[in-house]
Amino acid sequence: MAILGPQGNKRSECARVVNRHGSTRQKKRLAMFNEDTMLYELVCASTGKRYIGITVDQKKREYEHFLYLKNGNHPIAELQQDYDTYGRSCFDFNVLLIAPWDVAGFLESRLINNMYKESKELIYNCQSAYVKKIVPPDGFNPNK
Repeated sequence: MAILGPQGNKRSECARVVNRHGSTRQKKRLAMFNEDTMLYELVCASTGKRYIGITVDQKKREYEHFLYLKNGNHPIAELQQDYDTYGRSCFDFNVLLIAPWDVAGFLESRLINNMYKESKELIYNCQSAYVKKIVPPDGFNPNK
């Protein structure tokens, strides 16, 4: 699944996967963490509210969000309600930056926490999923 939530969640999904022949696919899944990762926002132009996420496959993730919304079953009820009220034309999917997975995950958590502290009305993400000590990845320098 291309959904990458709070920093660290995707790694827990990387359990050893064994196919019917006994070989592992773990290497393929772990390779994803070496790929460039996109920090993105899904913005409602009518309300200014946004959903923040990270993904390694922008087109797939954008398609998934809008498919869920179109079918009326997006897991974020408030986002679904705004989509039903304002329509597809009021929503934009924007890539904010491309970075290594751990850096993008760190920045995602930090952005969500900062926006939530500024105003809960600015963000669709549930802040409780991101309430944890945010530790920058090794060697992370925001001034680079």
